Amino acid sequence: MRVWRIVGGEDKGGIVVRLGKDLSSQRLADRLSTGALVEELRLEGGRLHFKLLKGSGPNTGWLSIRLGEKELATLERGTAGVLSGAHCKHGKDEYSDSSRRHSELIHLF
Repeated sequence: MRVWRIVGGEDKGGIVVRLGKDLSSQRLADRLSTGALVEELRLEGGRLHFKLLKGSGPNTGWLSIRLGEKELATLERGTAGVLSGAHCKHGKDEYSDSSRRHSELIHLF
């Protein structure tokens, strides 16, 4: 299981969560709280489909792991494991160059 910590949105009461993967999909009323822990269900590009484990906000939805140069969610230490086809479309690493360091960190754990 891969677990992410929400690190963005501290100044706005959390980060935006959407119903679907697309940035144009419906925005949910509640924000995901800064410090929340979420389980990765799917990662596509810079979009994370999650299930809430700890904290406040929607129980499930899609979020952006980065906004420009700012990280909104970081992979929790010790939960990375090995990337598998279950997390990556067509068995390829779907991480963007801007978050490549997450995939590099995987080999450290």
